[in-house]
Amino acid sequence: MADFNQDHTRTLIPGLRPTRAVMLLTLGILLLLGLIFTASAAPLADTVFGAGSRDALLAQSVLQAVCSFILPAWICVKIFSKDAGKALGLTTPPRAAALLATLVCMMVAVPLLNEIISLNASMKLPEATDALFRQWEKTSAEITARMLATDSVGGLISGILVVGVLTGFAEELFFRGALQPMLRGEGMGAQGAIWLAAVVFSIMHFQPFGFFPRLLLGAFFGYLYAWSGSIWLSAAAHALNNSLVVLVTWLSRRGADTSFYETAGTPESGTLWLAAVSAVATAAAVYYSSRIIKQRH
Repeated sequence: MADFNQDHTRTLIPGLRPTRAVMLLTLGILLLLGLIFTASAAPLADTVFGAGSRDALLAQSVLQAVCSFILPAWICVKIFSKDAGKALGLTTPPRAAALLATLVCMMVAVPLLNEIISLNASMKLPEATDALFRQWEKTSAEITARMLATDSVGGLISGILVVGVLTGFAEELFFRGALQPMLRGEGMGAQGAIWLAAVVFSIMHFQPFGFFPRLLLGAFFGYLYAWSGSIWLSAAAHALNNSLVVLVTWLSRRGADTSFYETAGTPESGTLWLAAVSAVATAAAVYYSSRIIKQRH
């Protein structure tokens, strides 16, 4: 994982040292500009593909991934790093053993994450705040449902490519490739940077009742990047997580019973014990995966 505080060559303003604050401010400004551009382009997508249609939402997701995450990360790191590709972890390919270890971690963690998701969703907040946050969750769920509203093979492929692969890569490039190393510096080591980047990652999804499972996933992705120095490994894990949601929804719309996968480890399915087993298995899998990944890289 690159440390931009030791790898810079220039700044936007001649003579100004590229401190952590300057780099983070630059990244934030580029993110804001990307979000503004994406929002302004949304009506065009609605006009071309139909307002609120699945194709329009997918087009907007592509724009957001590219303009709000990929380009800001690349431009910002290009400004402050001698080698943007290396600094972002793009030049370090993941090893097969690392990918396999990551896959095992993701699979054994499903029941544990299901229970955390259930607990987070049942969290009670002050009435006014709770109502507002629930509305955010409802709106987000409706948008996601429209994006995944397909039972065709082509729809499955487009969903995996956009929601799974592209979104996973874009968010990893921004949060792990750019933000996480920039957070490191005086008063904050690698551990703090991993968890703070995960907090920002979870907050920016604007889904408070999914905050904790997303925080844990973000931290896991952060450790994958820190252990391997390869953004491709954390991007693969992120893409797998998103793609499984796309696949399970697609299978459900085609009549398959996916309830066990979605509720395993929760009281709803009567398998709360499975969450405990999953917690132990996940801890062991992450420990051994870290050793495998560090050795291989």
